[in-house]
Amino acid sequence: MSDLSIFSNFYSVIDALKRSMSHLVPPAEIKPSEWAEKNIKIPVGNAIPGPINFDNAPYQRGMIDAIKEYGVRRITYMTGAQLGKTTIQQCATGYFIAHEPKSQIFVQPTQGDVQTFLETKLRPMIEANKSIAQKMAKPRSRDGVNNSRMISYIGGWLLFSWAGSPKTLRSRSAPITHADESVEELFWKHFKNHILKNLSRSFKICIQSVLNDFWWKSLQHGHGREVSSCLFCC
Repeated sequence: MSDLSIFSNFYSVIDALKRSMSHLVPPAEIKPSEWAEKNIKIPVGNAIPGPINFDNAPYQRGMIDAIKEYGVRRITYMTGAQLGKTTIQQCATGYFIAHEPKSQIFVQPTQGDVQTFLETKLRPMIEANKSIAQKMAKPRSRDGVNNSRMISYIGGWLLFSWAGSPKTLRSRSAPITHADESVEELFWKHFKNHILKNLSRSFKICIQSVLNDFWWKSLQHGHGREVSSCLFCC
């Protein structure tokens, strides 16, 4: 079996081996923020399109570097609107596709939010970055899945679900989960199902007003990050 003459296309076999061996090399030890600045381009239509530069918003470096910080299992961003949360999420997504492949789940508040995020945020980002796009399965391809529910890539897949439909998460697991404004959606869904459905209309309005105030204050004081799906069932 050591006789290499049995291969009529010997040099093609060597080339194939070299290409396959490149996938066995572990990813370089590099901070996610450094990787993003070298590899991520913000698509046209955003405030500052082109190669991402965290010098424009230095606080974002810590936000994305936290995804590889030792011992960190959960990250919650509590910021104002339009401060780069989606940009950081997209950079993290690209990092776990092109640099350190892992399966990922995206959770949005509603099914409509899933479609909006997919068409206005995720797909434009993928199309703007060839190093990421070349690892993704093509639509209607035999090499993988690429539709509104799932996109597969070398080393994992992206699964899209929404907080109002637990069945979209059933029998699915992944090491990385992204949740965008979904905790509040789950809280109100379960609270209404367990408590409000048995109350009078006037009392419902009163309770909702009190809880809206409680929710806002808990976020301000940092307690919102630990709120589970139902405050009254846990």
